[in-house]
Amino acid sequence: MLHNASQQRLVSHSSSRPLPCRHSLTELWQRYAFANDAGPYLLVPQAVLQPENEVEIQQIFAASQRERVPVTFRAGGTSLSGQSVTDGWLVDIGRYWRNIQPIDGGARVRVQGGAIGGLVNAKLRPFGRKLGPDPSSIGSAMMGGILSNNSSGMCCGVANNAYHTVESIRFILPDGSVWDTALEHEADRFEKEQSGLASELRALRHAVLTNSDLHDKIRRKYLQKNTVGYSLNALVDYERPLDILSHLLIGGEGTLAFISEAVLRTLPDHPEKATALAFFADAHAACGIIPDLIDVQCDAVEFMDRASLESIRNLDGVPDGLSDRLRDHQQLMGLLFEFQAPDADALSDKLERFTSQCAPNMRALSSVQFTQNKKEQANLWKLRKGMYPAVAAVRGRGEAAILEDVTFPLERLGEAIESLQELFAKHQYSNGIIFGHARDGNLHFVISQAMNGQKDIDQYSRFIDEMVDLVVHRFDGALKAEHGTGRNMAPFVETEWGTEAVEIMRRLKRAVDPHGLLNPDVILSSKPTIHLDHIKDLPVVEDVVDKCIECGACEPRCPSRDFTLSPRQRIVLRRARARMIAAGQIELAKQLDRDYEFAGKATCATDGLCALDCPVAINTGDLIKQLRAESKTSVEREVAKSVAKNFGIAEGLASSAIATGAATSFFLGDDLLTSLTSWIAYVLPGFPQWHAGISQDWDPAYRSLLSDAETAEWIYMPTCMSRMFGGTIAPLVQVAGRANAKIHIPSGMQGLCCGQAFASKGFMEPALAKQAEWVDAMWEWSDRGERPVVLDLGSCTTFLKTGMIDLDPVRKERLQRLRILDSVEFAEAMLPHLRIRKISDPIAIHSVCSNQKSGLDGSMLAVANACSDQVIQPHEGRCCGMGGDRGFEIPGLILSAGANVGPNMEQAGCSVGYTNARSCAISLSSSSGKPWHSLMHLLEECTREDD
Repeated sequence: MLHNASQQRLVSHSSSRPLPCRHSLTELWQRYAFANDAGPYLLVPQAVLQPENEVEIQQIFAASQRERVPVTFRAGGTSLSGQSVTDGWLVDIGRYWRNIQPIDGGARVRVQGGAIGGLVNAKLRPFGRKLGPDPSSIGSAMMGGILSNNSSGMCCGVANNAYHTVESIRFILPDGSVWDTALEHEADRFEKEQSGLASELRALRHAVLTNSDLHDKIRRKYLQKNTVGYSLNALVDYERPLDILSHLLIGGEGTLAFISEAVLRTLPDHPEKATALAFFADAHAACGIIPDLIDVQCDAVEFMDRASLESIRNLDGVPDGLSDRLRDHQQLMGLLFEFQAPDADALSDKLERFTSQCAPNMRALSSVQFTQNKKEQANLWKLRKGMYPAVAAVRGRGEAAILEDVTFPLERLGEAIESLQELFAKHQYSNGIIFGHARDGNLHFVISQAMNGQKDIDQYSRFIDEMVDLVVHRFDGALKAEHGTGRNMAPFVETEWGTEAVEIMRRLKRAVDPHGLLNPDVILSSKPTIHLDHIKDLPVVEDVVDKCIECGACEPRCPSRDFTLSPRQRIVLRRARARMIAAGQIELAKQLDRDYEFAGKATCATDGLCALDCPVAINTGDLIKQLRAESKTSVEREVAKSVAKNFGIAEGLASSAIATGAATSFFLGDDLLTSLTSWIAYVLPGFPQWHAGISQDWDPAYRSLLSDAETAEWIYMPTCMSRMFGGTIAPLVQVAGRANAKIHIPSGMQGLCCGQAFASKGFMEPALAKQAEWVDAMWEWSDRGERPVVLDLGSCTTFLKTGMIDLDPVRKERLQRLRILDSVEFAEAMLPHLRIRKISDPIAIHSVCSNQKSGLDGSMLAVANACSDQVIQPHEGRCCGMGGDRGFEIPGLILSAGANVGPNMEQAGCSVGYTNARSCAISLSSSSGKPWHSLMHLLEECTREDD
């Protein structure tokens, strides 16, 4: 059954009792924003609860039992089988449960469920360690899901999955009791205080041990990847009830308890790697070499069929010659494999074994070429990790993309691939695509189709029925290898495991959750067609985001995700609106539009970092700019044109106001002035608010150090942000003087603007006019591009290097010929000409969004490392939230975006930070409570000769 646009939509929390959590989201737009995860189902929650601590979790459990409301926990929302959607209470643990603590020199790590797996690995990297589970979604998947789904991934196989690397967990049962397996005597307390549950767990273990067929089946099935049903191997592997239960929670998909904390053993993160992508004529040729690769200790082997290779042929970084191979080989297959080692000698030994023992048997279309270049390796893995979203993105418009995850015996993998392809053809899924972790016999496949009626559902149902029969009965495989059972495979658990095993699972569920309120219909369901209910359609929305399959990869770096919405949620709400309109619910759509004005449009920083993490490079900021442009009135457009035309006057007035504010803050203090402007903004929405960082760094420029226009080698064009807010001009000029760089600041620059300030607000016509004006001036001042032009705001640099699409051909050609450098590039160029004295204290740096998009992170780090041996990046690659000037109107955005910066600086013993955008320095000063300056200030401080 399709998700009915008119069902559930008005169902919200209606009890007279208050919700059992301080942070509860009940508005229409909030519930719809959380209604979707990465899977194929759509259920709208009654409320979204965001607990901060265990006490609130206990309160949620108590209220759920009292009111008989189902509860589902969600972490990153990257699950693919329908285990993190609900029409009850959705408990979002991604908001507050983010603690990460490496212990014992990184040999172990303590995590909470809202910690992103990639950030856990980043914390472990200084110790040369990493998590065992390595799902392709680790950049956005959170530990709660990694544990609850028993995640594995590309390299970890079975031995190092979540089940086998967890050391201890702390969890809360539905009755509110809290248990921590790390505590001494906790097993004794559990058996005393939970005697009934302990007795049932012993009985379940006894039932398995005395049933030789079931015991052997469990042992056999867990030699391969398998996440179908509960982790029954816990009943074989452990004796004491608490140990059994704690391991049943791994892979329990949130149906038994809430995991509040876990300690995991970590693995060495080998620094030396050799990676290769080899092509084969067919599946048998590709799969035939996999056992040999395993024998020579290949750490990862990833399979890609022709259709999956076809889907990525036009992406950046695709190996040369792929298009030719696709043309010449109709059954083309690819294997991406990698050897890892602790040092160069060990890696060389592995490669020698490959050459002598494996290569002679490999029927590749050409000799295998390994790369040890980090950038090339990262690009190959990015292509593979982004394969599902990239594949799903090529679906027809309005079609749903469905990912399945199965395991086959390795020795029959080639045959299984061909059988799946035959199944695609039989059921008219010409777009079916297969890829996966070949080393483990674990294949993923994607199909897409419209879900517009019962005929479509019936087609999908017939395919699933035959796929289940193929995997279970013909190949004795597993219906879910690592994505969890969810509601997707819940009707088929008994098909794979048999009646006796499923009865043990049902007894377990009844013993722990007798009312069945914890994530009902996930893993076990009495509804034989639950996998066909509430399948979400993907209605057509704006072209710039229509390819989105809601995977959530875009969310971790978004500055507004904890404030209003993430990029995924902004797109989700556009689709919700389309469904409402299609269902004739016009008033609901209008209500959603009203809420979207602030939550969707006003609070988007349009920083574009989401495009870096999105496998198909969707920039949700482009959607927001488009919507802003479409919503502008004729009066607003005329005002914008007038401001652009008289920008010099507007700049002068703004500079005077800022200078007045700085003087006022000297007498009143920043806190009082901030409160005053906040009150004014409450009365007059949109009034820019004061930030503490504005009053810093108002040093005058040393004009005596400037060269004249004729002899200058560099043209320095201070951006309008620096001209109005100060902060960069003076130190840049001083550093240039010390490096003997002949630099010139043109007169008559007031009123010039690259156009970005207008474009970001949706005023494209004045933006184009300002950029044209800027190009004309800079063409003259740079002697027709002969002299490089230095800018001091990273976003402006990137905006100009890209250029506006509608810029006229003459100016576009001139813009391409101009040599535009950001201040961080200029700073790096000056390093060989400066005498630098490193400072002893740790420093923080923030690489602005435009740096990350244009690849200037390395330059930023090079300058910082030249000035200090202790460099930290406390914002972990995220946007500060300023969004040009948006943070002045909505300070809550930057306070939310930068909430972790101050604590991270404190933890590192760092008292000051540096960045290459004045606006970002202001933002970070406000959010961290510590001073942030231009990177040029750091370089100026380290090159002084008067101390």
